[in-house]
Amino acid sequence: LEDGPQHGYGLLSLVEELGQGQVRIGPASLYDAIQTLRRRGLIRPCDAPDGADRRRRYFRLSTEGHDVLRSEATRLARLVDDLRSAGLVDAATPR
Repeated sequence: LEDGPQHGYGLLSLVEELGQGQVRIGPASLYDAIQTLRRRGLIRPCDAPDGADRRRRYFRLSTEGHDVLRSEATRLARLVDDLRSAGLVDAATPR
């Protein structure tokens, strides 16, 4: 959702694409995650972007969601750096 509003099926497709086929999530798990993120205030429903299918429910990151995303990305980058330093991840592995 960092790139803008998205609907559930679009998120499902993005997870598979970004996970390079190594991450699969079923629709029920995705919608449970969406509800959890909504309850935590990290995402919010929003209007469909111009030209998009208005029958779908779209979501966007909240301000807090952006902050949590940046914090989590920083945490994971540090973890990868630590794993590289320990020789557990190849230095050529992309960040």
